[in-house]
Amino acid sequence: MTKDSLYSHHWLLAYEASVKGWLAQPKGRDHTLVDDFFKLLRAHDVSFYDVAAEDFDGESEYSDDA
Repeated sequence: MTKDSLYSHHWLLAYEASVKGWLAQPKGRDHTLVDDFFKLLRAHDVSFYDVAAEDFDGESEYSDDA
C-alpha cells in the first residue's frame, strides 16, 4: 500500500483495497487521496469490484489460450 503500488501491475488491488478498506494504510496515509489520477477516481466514486455481485451459473468466456 504505497504510492508506487498504484503504478505497478497490482494497481487495481492497491486501489480497491484502499476504496473498500480491506488493508490498513501505512502510517495512515491513503495514497489514492493525494495522487492526482486516483484522487479523481475517488472523487467520482469509481470502483471496479462489486462486493454485492452474485455468482453466475454460466460458463466463463475467459481463456488462457491466445
